[in-house]
Amino acid sequence: MIIRLICRRSHGRGLNGIRALSVSDEEVFKKLDQDNNKRPVQEEEEKLVSGVGHCVDVVRRHDYENFLCTLVAPTTARRPLMGLRAFNVEISKASITPFSTPEEKKIQQLKLAWWRRTLDDIYKGRHVNTPVAVELAHAVRKHKLSKGFLVKLIDGRSRGVRYNSLHDVEKAADLSFSPVLYLTLEILGHRSVDADHAASHLGRCESLVGLVRSIPHLSNKGMCILPNSTLAKAGLSQTAVVRGEEKESLKNAVHDIASSAHVHLEHCMKLRGTLPSTAQLALIGCVPARATLDTLERYDFDVTNGKALQRKALLAMRIKKEAIRLNLVGNWNHMKSGMKPGR
Repeated sequence: MIIRLICRRSHGRGLNGIRALSVSDEEVFKKLDQDNNKRPVQEEEEKLVSGVGHCVDVVRRHDYENFLCTLVAPTTARRPLMGLRAFNVEISKASITPFSTPEEKKIQQLKLAWWRRTLDDIYKGRHVNTPVAVELAHAVRKHKLSKGFLVKLIDGRSRGVRYNSLHDVEKAADLSFSPVLYLTLEILGHRSVDADHAASHLGRCESLVGLVRSIPHLSNKGMCILPNSTLAKAGLSQTAVVRGEEKESLKNAVHDIASSAHVHLEHCMKLRGTLPSTAQLALIGCVPARATLDTLERYDFDVTNGKALQRKALLAMRIKKEAIRLNLVGNWNHMKSGMKPGR
């Protein structure tokens, strides 16, 4: 259409064979110029809203407990926190596991390699265009996030090793869980050795809780990822776990893992109490972790009972209550219909 307007030729042979523009043509071009001037701004705004909304949706669907924890963050911190959590979800979905087939492993390696290149682009100030990458870039620019922690998260998803002991699980947590908490502390403006120490314990606790939660899901797929030493101590085999046999022995194994998680949680809580309120808010993940461990204990560590791993109905209120205690509660209504972008 535009080409026809510009290159409409008259029957005569005027200058360059192009007819002089009529008044209506000039109005059309004026309108097009106005639209072109506005479009980049409108597209950027639409891209911003869609990017934030996409990240909120990803975290809500795949990391609901941390979604709730992010809701109580200060308004200006929610957008970068959602971007960080969405990034963590994306690389988690690309994790290489001991059960990955060669084809799956190749695809997962490509995805993780793509994120490595994207991180390089972000820190070199290059353009990125996927919603999660755009939001992560915003968080990096605004809060000067440490690249090393983001790289560690990718490294932690690239290993795909089996666990021989709970110590191996805890070492893996230092790559896959704790760096997210370190970055959360950076977004909330608190960097200290004590805060990082508390975050390390919480990351290990969350990793162990996640291990327990994975038992029923993996068993249904004929898989078991429990550490060999834990299985041996409980007198279990991977086959027995997958088949749901020897429930008492499985309870003992779960109790062993949950006990280690509880120790790390207690260490975190002790250190957390000495930190400023904003740093304590960054570690508010201890609330859902404690709720999960309490529920497990109530049902005698029987993960074959669906209620033992069921999320508590009042978890959101527990998190909000903790935020109120810290005098840092956010406006939850702000998130009902989607998250408005913070500046």
